Amino acid sequence: MGGAYSGLADAYFQAGDISQALTNHKRAIELEPKNALLYSNRGYLYSRINEFSKALADCNKAISLNPKLVYAYGSRGHLYFLMQKYEDALADFNKAIKIKFTHKFAIVGQSLCQHAIGNINEAIKLWQSVIELDPKYINVEKLVRDYHPAQEFVEAAREIVADLNNEHRNSTEKEN
Repeated sequence: MGGAYSGLADAYFQAGDISQALTNHKRAIELEPKNALLYSNRGYLYSRINEFSKALADCNKAISLNPKLVYAYGSRGHLYFLMQKYEDALADFNKAIKIKFTHKFAIVGQSLCQHAIGNINEAIKLWQSVIELDPKYINVEKLVRDYHPAQEFVEAAREIVADLNNEHRNSTEKEN
């Protein structure tokens, strides 16, 4: 029932029109109020425009409707990261990984949280595991194309990739 509106919301989001994406998610939720994925997606959108209380309410609603919805934990982890609640974000990304151990967004989130709390080596190791899943993740633009995260998330990812490249460069120099 709400699939058409959800599809429109996704199209608007891809086009960068978060306002219209939110409008269409609202319509989809009105038609399917028990659809956890719709709340998760809308929560992610709210986090993108810094409406953190609305984002948190939607993510929590999604999790209450479906505690096994990996995307809900990813959306809430993204939100907590933006709120600089790195331990809470890491806990949600860890929950997402328990549900789907190959979920790239959650692994990226784990990496960013580890970096933010000062565990640089762990952050690099986690990012390397994402690259093993998808070699295109050597470039942060792949993350952007796949998930369209908030700019703060992207900038943190760029720092880790730079650290990873520096580590690789240093190990190569030691070998020579």
